[in-house]
Amino acid sequence: MNTKSITNFFLALLPVAVSIYVLFYLESNAILTNEFAHRGKISVITLAIGFFCSLRAYSFLNKK
Repeated sequence: MNTKSITNFFLALLPVAVSIYVLFYLESNAILTNEFAHRGKISVITLAIGFFCSLRAYSFLNKK
């Protein structure tokens, strides 16, 4: 495994890390509290967008 493939791997994981940080930020600043009506749906959608973007980034970076 060379440096380019390791870099591409971590670049592909970046959208997932950003989506997890967004959820952390919303929770730590009391924006997304337990009283929020659609908290679970927003969490699932945020993570799904992060995973989808990560998949797209991985497939884009590893074209042959």
